[in-house]
Amino acid sequence: AVGMRYFAGSVASVVAVYAMVLWYQSRDHFPIRFDRVRRVHCYLSFLVSGPAIVALTEPKIEKQHPWQAWLYIAIAVLAWWPTFRAFGGRESTVGRRRPVLSERQRDWLSLLAVFGVWAAYAVFFSTLAITHHHGFGTRTVDLGLYSNIFFLSSRGEPLACTLMAGGTHASAHFDPILVILSPIYRLWPNAEFLLTLQSVWCGAGAVAAYLIGRDQLGSRVAGIIWAVAYALHPALHGANMYEFHSLTLLFSPLLFALYFLLAGKLRLYLLMLPLLLLIREDVPLLLCFVGGYAIIAGKPGYARAGWITIVVSVAYFVIVKTWFMPSGDIFNQGPESYGYAYYYKDMIPTGWGARDLIITLLTNPAFVASVVTKLAKLHYLLVIFVPLLFLPAFAGRARLMLVYGLVFIFLASRTAVFSPHFQYSAVLLPIAIALAPVGLRLLRDVGPRDRSFTVAVMGCVLVASLLVSWKFGGIVENDSFRGGYSRVHRTLTEAKREQYEGFIELTRVIEADASVSV
Repeated sequence: AVGMRYFAGSVASVVAVYAMVLWYQSRDHFPIRFDRVRRVHCYLSFLVSGPAIVALTEPKIEKQHPWQAWLYIAIAVLAWWPTFRAFGGRESTVGRRRPVLSERQRDWLSLLAVFGVWAAYAVFFSTLAITHHHGFGTRTVDLGLYSNIFFLSSRGEPLACTLMAGGTHASAHFDPILVILSPIYRLWPNAEFLLTLQSVWCGAGAVAAYLIGRDQLGSRVAGIIWAVAYALHPALHGANMYEFHSLTLLFSPLLFALYFLLAGKLRLYLLMLPLLLLIREDVPLLLCFVGGYAIIAGKPGYARAGWITIVVSVAYFVIVKTWFMPSGDIFNQGPESYGYAYYYKDMIPTGWGARDLIITLLTNPAFVASVVTKLAKLHYLLVIFVPLLFLPAFAGRARLMLVYGLVFIFLASRTAVFSPHFQYSAVLLPIAIALAPVGLRLLRDVGPRDRSFTVAVMGCVLVASLLVSWKFGGIVENDSFRGGYSRVHRTLTEAKREQYEGFIELTRVIEADASVSV
């Protein structure tokens, strides 16, 4: 393979660099002392990532040989570990001299950097999403449906949709957040508004990620790295670029709610609950696990907040299913509804719904294991957790909050659910982003780990995020990334531009009050 040749050639180059450095150091002492070799290796180990990074440039490696790509990413990240530890362990002279900036100034500078990350994300993905739309990469399902919902909701018909059963989106989902946002739609009544809104909304999560990283690790730099890691994450890009979905709006509010909860700002956390509940009818199920963590956290006031979360969430779910949606079934099965039991058809072979799923879980663990460990799901697991170095796995009791997302995604049969190119990552990724700094803090606190350990982990998170985003994300063009089912149109050819302009000319001849069927 071309990648292996690249790898072998660059390894030879790295060996040559090591040999030259060691030869230079051995001029006054031969044979070479082992401690000197180790010291040299610590500072030069990052060079070993070069061969792996060069190998990753092999065309289409992320699509044709994804497991090979993951191997190279792992080698590159591990190669940086000794270097980050070496530089992180060096004695700092910053504390010996008077800081140039005050604490307040450094806070403002950090926030400015984070808001810069948010702005860059919002501008880039708004532009990319609109270009993709103008290239006819979007469809009636789902951008057309949501455009219709916003149009009608902004004119006094909440969640109405002329393209769905019963003339309402409640036959599929109950998402009042769309009604609240719909008045803004009247300022720019086009699909482009939804694509821009979604990008700006998702990008705001970078601020919450910064606050969590800074609060948990006591470092503004750590907070900025978490913000960047969030903005670089392929699963966020995939959800953002798959047209428009109410579930995608969960990313940022959930991260802010988790920041308030983890920081002990329980009143602000409880104030976030109504917003989260309004996003979609199944969000209460996720919040029950968040509330469960609060109950077992063992911190003052948390148990009360946890019980409030669970009681309010369950009550809201029951009320919505009883009075606002035509189906009261947990999978939305019914003659006037769009059911979702087929998402889990392997786990629900007889179609009984939730009861059948539970029976399968309890009586056939070997089959459940075969469903969970499919290669596509393992790939998805790596996409989600490698940029975070699997740190959420060390977050202690807070790991309970991951359970709903893991069950929701890994028991599914429908491939879209366990793909990083769809909106379903919204039930897992925000919690993983929030728990990663918690996991790092707990790892640091349980043993004699010095500052160099934290620096090394943070550095490797940044390297892993950059590499995974490069090969599987949406910022740099690659052969893996999709916006839902289709490749993203990054630029418009002359033919596509003429096609779009011709389409716009056609829409101008349609009278404003006309009904149109396509």
